[in-house]
Amino acid sequence: MDVLAYKDAFGFEKLITRVKVKHRKSTASAPEIQQLFWENSIDANSLFISTGGFTSQAEAVPKDNSVRLVDLEELVDLVVKCYEQMPNDVRLLLPLQKMFVPE
Repeated sequence: MDVLAYKDAFGFEKLITRVKVKHRKSTASAPEIQQLFWENSIDANSLFISTGGFTSQAEAVPKDNSVRLVDLEELVDLVVKCYEQMPNDVRLLLPLQKMFVPE
């Protein structure tokens, strides 16, 4: 597992999210998504991020299970959408500036 998110800093409270991240050009397959589902024995939310996208079989897995899939395009959209709410030290790692483009 790449990220385990808890409500508290010490991890005493119930686990709320498990995250698996794959940074690669190839698509993530259904067995990889199913593995995340089976690792989730404590009923936490699960998130699978793949910069290479997902096979059609992999995209079908979460319809039956509680795993959210995020590809590169959605990840970029989420970063842009949430950027202003990120702590300053995180924004220093990824310095972005707003640009306005006339139509």
